[in-house]
Formats: sequence, C-alpha cells, structure tokens
Amino acid sequence: MNIMHLFPTTVYSTEYKDSMEEERKFIDGLEYDQSGDGSGNKKSKDTYILGRPELSRINAFIKSRLKDFLENGMKVKDELMITQSWVNRSEKGTKHTEHRHPNSMISGVFYFTKTEDTPIVFLKRDNWGIVFDFDTISKENARSAVFKAVPGALIMFPSSLNHAVPTNVSDDIRISLSFNTFAKNFLGDKKSLTYVQLNNSND
Repeated sequence: MNIMHLFPTTVYSTEYKDSMEEERKFIDGLEYDQSGDGSGNKKSKDTYILGRPELSRINAFIKSRLKDFLENGMKVKDELMITQSWVNRSEKGTKHTEHRHPNSMISGVFYFTKTEDTPIVFLKRDNWGIVFDFDTISKENARSAVFKAVPGALIMFPSSLNHAVPTNVSDDIRISLSFNTFAKNFLGDKKSLTYVQLNNSND
C-alpha cells in the first residue's frame, strides 16, 4: 500500500534575529487609517512602507528570504518583486476576517510584537462539502494550521491561501507588516506558450 500526498501548499517561516528597536520607533510614529473591512483594524496610510529608508534592513531581509523561498522552497526560476506593503495595527477587540490577497503571487507577514492569542490561521477550502469524523487530526486531514505571532517572525505563503486572525482579547496591540508580490520581468516560458512580458521591451 502506498499513501501519497499530492499538491502540498508550501508555507515559509523564518525569523529576523537583529534588534528592531529603531524600526519599532518608526512604526509607532506612522499615520493610520481604519482598514475599511469592519474589523476595526488600522492600516498605515503608506502602503509602500518597505520602500522607506527606516525599514531598509527589514526590507533587505524580506527580499533575501523571498528569494530563498522561491528557489529552495518552491523550486521556481521566476523573480518576484514586492508590490505593496503596509503595517497593520490591531488593538483589543479587533480581528482579521478570513481573506486572501488578489493580484499577488506570494504574500507575507512580518511581526513586530508578540500576542499569544492572535496567531495567523491558514484555512483549507475545497469543494467536497463533506465533514468526516476523524480519529486524529493530522497534517493530512486538518482544516486549519496555526502560526504564532512572534517578534521578528516572517511567514510567506501563496496569496490564494485563505487566512485569518482571531479577535485580539488582550490589551497588547498586535503590530505586523504585510506585503504582496508579483512577477518582476516576465511570467511563464515561451516553449509552453505561457510567456508574458511584463516590461516595455519587445525582445
């Protein structure tokens, strides 16, 4: 008998080890807007935040880990660029409802604070419409997976993967940085007739 696991979803997790004291001061001084989704979360007005010089070290770290994720985690040749990036500020009583990130290929979240009760939760969605009574919950049958919010943690995942954050029940503010990506120069390959040029060159 052979049991095979087909088409796994790859999620990348790593940790930034350097001090974030100066970056945190910058984050705390940002201007924020309500997210607009009714969750109560606040989002930085600057939605290209990784382009700011104050976050240059974290930007370099994220880009290097994104390259590693693509090359070693997903085994792809395509080069991705970060499109938009923003800071989330989640106070007591707020949450992130289940969602995904359209017009993006790989998305990520980087944590500045630790909040025990508000991890990121990834959710499996399929078309079965059937619920089984499992003897044991495992990676083969689980409907969700939880990653804790730890300062310096970076988690990257396919942008089509549904995820959510439960209600923050503590007095601690949950602060994270999210970003999206897309192909930088081209997508696909010419031999399979899937090639798309993404700059102005006709070469």
